[in-house]
Amino acid sequence: MREAKRFSWKNFVSKINSNTPSRTCSRWNMLHKIQGNDISQPVKHLKVDDNSITDIKEIANTLANTIAYNSSSNHYSSTFQSHKTICEKNDILFPPADNEPYNLPITFTELNDAIRTAHDSSTGPDLIHYQILKHLPYSSLQLLLTILNKYWLTDTFPLTWHKAVIIPVAKPGKDSENPNNYCPIALTSCLCKTFEKTINNRLMWYLEKN
Repeated sequence: MREAKRFSWKNFVSKINSNTPSRTCSRWNMLHKIQGNDISQPVKHLKVDDNSITDIKEIANTLANTIAYNSSSNHYSSTFQSHKTICEKNDILFPPADNEPYNLPITFTELNDAIRTAHDSSTGPDLIHYQILKHLPYSSLQLLLTILNKYWLTDTFPLTWHKAVIIPVAKPGKDSENPNNYCPIALTSCLCKTFEKTINNRLMWYLEKN
């Protein structure tokens, strides 16, 4: 994997020239860094109850707690929460159908198509970029297919895929000192998104066919 990362990086850099569109490099902020422009806009301070928060760790914790609270079920009405609790106790009657096409092992073609048509996006906690996956040799893709099929056939979801890098983005035109004026952007694993896209493509094909 480390060798694939180095190869992908060298291949990417070697293609950059004076005619390269800036949007091609925007995913990694490459052009801005080369030009010496810092496009990041860190949160300098927050205000909560007339108290100014300037410590970086306190800012991060304040934003995290605010986002967690705003995204929680505390805002649901008592009627909806009662209904939600009752419905979640009911078992889902979905008998296994291992012989159905949508439950068969993932094929190499399905995986390759999902990777080939994926749009580059920021990496998750594992730092594996789509460009790395797109430049994997055949043997590595076969190994990846084996791993994903193990997850698929054993109903396993890796714990690392539950994690995401949360980036707080200030809402346009809103007071950036108010922690309630930030939207969370979750950066998840590209491997996880590839796995999800592979299965979604299969299900869409199955639904269209039937």
